Amino acid sequence: MTKELKNLVSLLKSPIKENRDLGIILAQNYEEEFKAHFGYDATLMTFLAQAKKWHSDIPLNEIEELKFQCKDISSIPEDISLLKNLTCLGFVRTSFSIFPTEVLQLSHLKTLCLFHNRIKILPPEIGQLQELNLLVLGSNQLQNISPEIGKLQKLRTLRLENNQLQSLPKELVQIKTLKRILIQGNPKNIIIPKELRHIIDVGRGLL
Repeated sequence: MTKELKNLVSLLKSPIKENRDLGIILAQNYEEEFKAHFGYDATLMTFLAQAKKWHSDIPLNEIEELKFQCKDISSIPEDISLLKNLTCLGFVRTSFSIFPTEVLQLSHLKTLCLFHNRIKILPPEIGQLQELNLLVLGSNQLQNISPEIGKLQKLRTLRLENNQLQSLPKELVQIKTLKRILIQGNPKNIIIPKELRHIIDVGRGLL
């Protein structure tokens, strides 16, 4: 690795935000060198640099968990598909207004957290994430949930609190592993299939 690249990686890994911001700017000047050395372009590197507890010396295929809490994040690079063994992905208080469909490429995900964003629609493609155990969509602006969520046959906990949901899809009944659904902070007249009432959590215990 050249001295320039080493310095750049050090900036991207820095705990000081100003250094990371500088690294993100400089990375655009070393696109070819980056890809030749790392096997992927600087866009993915600068994206990963915003994750908590991430280190650039970890091979992409060994990354299992990524957590982000940064208002500057509003999109995900397509190259995230290179993280073949990622099982836990979280975006808390970021700037997503549209569900980031790039995560649908991560077939091994067991936990997906999109807490406190501005997402209004859960796309039908959510059913592709067959390994999900935990799906956190609390504190968004969801008005409905796609029926395809019923395809998540390993889902155990679904967090939907503080949204604008008028009803829960009856397809959730198909998920035999589902143990808990959090809905506090939604309209009081939300329609709930009777088969789900025993696992609904409204913040004061189960219904």
